[in-house]
Amino acid sequence: MKVLYIGFSRPTNVTLPVFAWVIMLLFRTRYSHCYARFIRRTGSQLIYESVGKGTRFLGFKEWAKKAKVISEFKVQVTQEQYDAILDLCIDTLGTDYSLLQAIGVGWVKIAKTLFNKQVK
Repeated sequence: MKVLYIGFSRPTNVTLPVFAWVIMLLFRTRYSHCYARFIRRTGSQLIYESVGKGTRFLGFKEWAKKAKVISEFKVQVTQEQYDAILDLCIDTLGTDYSLLQAIGVGWVKIAKTLFNKQVK
């Protein structure tokens, strides 16, 4: 069995990035991002996360300078599952995601919260 960590984080910078703080305010959470943390046999740790307009890997030490862990869960997986998840992260590395999609999710949340309207 292998261990995969799934976590929720926020920026350590109190004022920026604004988009992260909008996410936390809109969804009433203490976190703005989620991540997967992989620990290699050598002990080095990799973080897979979305940032800006895409996805990336970052070494844990560098990532920890910019992010604060809010909550983290230890998930037991088989070696095959671990490899498949890591392969998926590698295959989607650098994949852009739509800013308009993120704005759309926000709009749905605003409509529900402020106007009690269901937007589809």
